[in-house]
Amino acid sequence: MSKKKALFLIDGVHTPGNTVNSIKKLCRMHRVKVSALIWIGGTEKIESRESFSEVFRKEFSAEVLFPEDSGGRAVPEKGLRDFLSGKNCIDTVVQLSGAPQIFRSRTVELARISVSFGASYIAGGTVFSEYKSPVRHRKPSIGLYATNKRVGKTAFGSYIGGLICGINGIDTPFKPVIITHSRGGPPDPPLIEIHRKESEKKPEELTKKELLSSRFKPEYLARLLDFSLHGASDVFEDALIISTYLDSLEKEGKEVPYISLIGCRRAGAGYYNEFAVSNVDRGIKKANSSGANLIIHEGSGAEHPPAAVDGVIFFVPSDVDIDLLRDFPGLEKALLFILANCQRETSDPGKISKIKDVLKEKNPTAEVFLTRFEPEAVSSPADLKGKKALFLTTAPDYILEKLSAQLSEKYDLEITETLNNLDRDEEMKYSIDRAVKENSPDCLLVEIKARGVEGARYAENKYSLDYFYINNIPRLVNGDFSPAEKNNDMDRAILKCVSRAVKKFNTANKKSFPFM
Repeated sequence: MSKKKALFLIDGVHTPGNTVNSIKKLCRMHRVKVSALIWIGGTEKIESRESFSEVFRKEFSAEVLFPEDSGGRAVPEKGLRDFLSGKNCIDTVVQLSGAPQIFRSRTVELARISVSFGASYIAGGTVFSEYKSPVRHRKPSIGLYATNKRVGKTAFGSYIGGLICGINGIDTPFKPVIITHSRGGPPDPPLIEIHRKESEKKPEELTKKELLSSRFKPEYLARLLDFSLHGASDVFEDALIISTYLDSLEKEGKEVPYISLIGCRRAGAGYYNEFAVSNVDRGIKKANSSGANLIIHEGSGAEHPPAAVDGVIFFVPSDVDIDLLRDFPGLEKALLFILANCQRETSDPGKISKIKDVLKEKNPTAEVFLTRFEPEAVSSPADLKGKKALFLTTAPDYILEKLSAQLSEKYDLEITETLNNLDRDEEMKYSIDRAVKENSPDCLLVEIKARGVEGARYAENKYSLDYFYINNIPRLVNGDFSPAEKNNDMDRAILKCVSRAVKKFNTANKKSFPFM
């Protein structure tokens, strides 16, 4: 069995001979071999850098790197980040130092950087590592992850999925399958083939297999409940939204691109935010055997699947806690950052500047884009004109008035009331009862979140109210939060990231998957 490649963090406080002997012992203990060394501080046992380096060059045929700032102080965090972000396949980082060069906080920081790039980190008897599924992708993969829950990750996921497969009008070679991961996901991950034509059967006549093998419709969400499936699971929300755009292409006589979805279940999380329990193994196997040539993983909340991907796009809310952001794992490896909810109600340009500074410190090469969401009816928007509508959402109080105004203006309707308790079933039903009696709405506008599908069915069954599902569309904004004319710059950056991920997979696996 070949030994794993290790990078050792050493100091100038121990004598070189002591360090060499200790490294040899640690190599035997952990079954690793030395690939590189980084000096993390201390000079009292270093006569000269050249003589110091020569000792390790002679013993291990490896170089000692000396990352430092303009004042000559060691900056091992930068050195470690720069080394691991290159084409250096390091499996393990070993810390061979202690105070005063390294205290607990620095150990945690260096471990976080190492784990972000897929390496385990050993400090004495403590091992920092992230669990990864033994099931490997047989196709290029990319992760769409976030630093917080309620950042709009599902809206971004459906938007990016549509962009990648060509729905937005950009010709691409990609055939994506989106794997979602939600707390309410099915125990057996379904493959939903929305690129196929819709079934001609009525929803109540569809079998489960038929429902999952066709274009997805709003009325299917209620039918899911008959099969004990949670209609607001991310996979069905994505399926409904993307199916609507596929229908539009078909009506225009255009070719419908390949795109499918797989819905996984997850629970809990580890120290580095990987799911503690999930059925992602089964999801990856289905993706590997599907007709897709690209796998997209949507994260869940601030957590992500325990799967090694070829690239990551991170979503960060504009009101994120700066300390949380500094400590968040995985940002060093991101290809792109997209800031969500960049608007006066949630942030200000000064806060955005601080967020960008933290991201640049962690990842100097990744681009950062600012966005906000605009609500959009998923189907039959023309039927909304002149209606009185009750709007159900999960949005926070401070943005409700703005969302209601946008819907009213966009569809020429009257919002009688806006409720944001979709995540509390009994309270939601009570609020619907009260609002219907007080305002007599003609219909419901329902965000496909939390218990939105159950709320729509409740209002339909009890009050015979029509309902329309609402999606949130990312809109690129400028530094002063004014909307950009189009999303072109962000779209190009996303497609560039996907191509980088594909190239990385091809190089590592000697494959030839297409890229742009």
